[in-house]
Amino acid sequence: MQIKVKPFFKFEFLRTQDDYTSRLAAVKDGPVRVIRRTENRVRVLWKFRTPDITIDYVHYANAFFVNTSIDVPFRPGWFLSDMATLMTMDGNDDPSLPQASLFSNSFQDGLVINGRVTEEKKRFNASGDKYFVLSSAYGKILVRLDIQKGSPIQDKVYLMDDRNVPDPPENIPGQFGNVGFLLRGWENLDVSVQRLCMAVYLIRDVSVQQGLETLKNAPSFMN
Repeated sequence: MQIKVKPFFKFEFLRTQDDYTSRLAAVKDGPVRVIRRTENRVRVLWKFRTPDITIDYVHYANAFFVNTSIDVPFRPGWFLSDMATLMTMDGNDDPSLPQASLFSNSFQDGLVINGRVTEEKKRFNASGDKYFVLSSAYGKILVRLDIQKGSPIQDKVYLMDDRNVPDPPENIPGQFGNVGFLLRGWENLDVSVQRLCMAVYLIRDVSVQQGLETLKNAPSFMN
């Protein structure tokens, strides 16, 4: 996860995993699923940190859910503006791995993940799609993000497929199918508890069209 923000409406800075702390709070295992809970915070500026962010990682045999709860004790807009976060997963350009392609409602013919930028891939970020499918010879990865109803947070799909672009904080060139979601509007939150959940389904024997239909009709975990 990465965070970009402008404090006091003056300058922009970036926060990455170097500013991120996480503590394992609990683990619950059972015959159907395993739940791992962590409590997390991000250093925003000097000693100023975000409120506690509770994340439940719910693991099933062929799916997992990243269920996130944020207790907001003050209005972030009092101090911050233009706050954006990225929730993404990056690929591996090992030539021994099978070719992968990215699909969504607006790109049902697919975008080949090859580490090269195209105008079509840039348009993916402006598509407004809410879920996507990654496909390779290994099977399909179906990904969807649900945000609490009435939340001012705005989300959209995100893709950076450029093996020459550095990825902070390591700044080593290489974003190979870095795909996920860009979230904006955090500064518009009021005092509240905000929830969002990223669902990832791992399915082998399903077509891309069936995968997109599955995401369209998947149950929401938000109220």
